[in-house]
Amino acid sequence: QPSRPCRWRSAGLYPSPQRPDGNSPAGPAPTLRKPAKLVTMRLILLILWFYFEAVLIGRAADQFGGLITLSLLLGAALLGIAWIQREGLQTLIVLRTAMDRGQPQNQELLAGALGFVAGLLLVLPGFLSDLLALALLPRTVRLRLAGRWAAVVELRRPGSHNGVIIEGEFENVDSAKPIHRPPLNHGPD
Repeated sequence: QPSRPCRWRSAGLYPSPQRPDGNSPAGPAPTLRKPAKLVTMRLILLILWFYFEAVLIGRAADQFGGLITLSLLLGAALLGIAWIQREGLQTLIVLRTAMDRGQPQNQELLAGALGFVAGLLLVLPGFLSDLLALALLPRTVRLRLAGRWAAVVELRRPGSHNGVIIEGEFENVDSAKPIHRPPLNHGPD
């Protein structure tokens, strides 16, 4: 069911409904595709990461023996599973106390998510991922990273007003009735 045109839509302040051809009345719809170079670069970095993990595991197996290397990888995986369980419970407790005090919980949620990522990195086989996980294990490091990340996300978030709120009104306009706009007053001439 098509929606009735609104004054705030016609002014371009809010996205208009899509037409069947994919275009809005204001023009073609914006695409949110990532550039092909960025996707390709991420894929290449992921392949290189796995390659270096495999090389390090092979060298460790040559240096220390296959059984010790396998034991280290399995021990790290078990530690990661235990860490994920512990961090999930601890995050819930910290969130509960923050909510009881009326404090914002964004930083606590992000720190808990980083703790989960640390546990996940420990579960993944490889020594590079284990080193990165060990860097993320201390709570102070995760809280500092979460604070920086929350500040960046808040600045980039659409609708972030940074304390400035512009109030306004709108009304639905039927397509049969013309829009009455008062003349602009440019001041005394």
